[in-house]
Amino acid sequence: TTISTSTQSTGVEEDYGTLDLCFLPMLCACFLLGIPGNVSAIHFFKTTYRSARGNGAYFGNLYTVICISDLLLCALLLPIIQALLVGKSTEHVFFRNSTNHI
Repeated sequence: TTISTSTQSTGVEEDYGTLDLCFLPMLCACFLLGIPGNVSAIHFFKTTYRSARGNGAYFGNLYTVICISDLLLCALLLPIIQALLVGKSTEHVFFRNSTNHI
């Protein structure tokens, strides 16, 4: 037996813009809390962090590198936030029904 399936387009494109707008507050919170949090963590690890075993310099540098990479990731959210704010009425950034857009 052969089973044939046909996909028919209904002509109705679903609107996924609300999903894009759900990401906006989360991204803004990550950006607004991540930047000052990581800057203060870098300051803490470079100035006052001491380890009980005497290897505080190693772990202080390790945590500083981790905070710097997280700081850069938080900074990279800014263009995504801008795209969601500016293009929210014309184009969906993350979720869309059509695969023709690249």
